Amino acid sequence: MYVNGVGPHGPPGPEGASGPRPIDGLEGGVGGVQDASLRDREDRVEISDRGRAMSEADQAGLGPEQIARLRGRVDAGFYDRSDVMTETARRIARSGDL
Repeated sequence: MYVNGVGPHGPPGPEGASGPRPIDGLEGGVGGVQDASLRDREDRVEISDRGRAMSEADQAGLGPEQIARLRGRVDAGFYDRSDVMTETARRIARSGDL
C-alpha cells in the first residue's frame, strides 16, 4: 500500500526504488545501534513476591491433570480463537479486575 507516494518500506530510495535506506550517523544503517551496551542488552522478566504468592494461590486448587489439560489447550491454540477471546474479555470486564 502506498500513502502519499510512500511505500510499505518507507520513501523511495536514491534510485527511486522503495526500501530501507541507511540513516546517517547510525552504524549498520536502518535499525543499527552504535552503543555496544545497548546492542548486547537482554530482555528479562521479574516477578514480585506478591505475584509469586498469587500464582501459588491460583494453582493450589488445580490438580496436575487440570494443569496439563490447560497447557494442552494453550499449545493447541484454543485460546487464540476470537470467540474465546471475546468471552474472556467479557468475564474480565464483569469481574471488575481491570
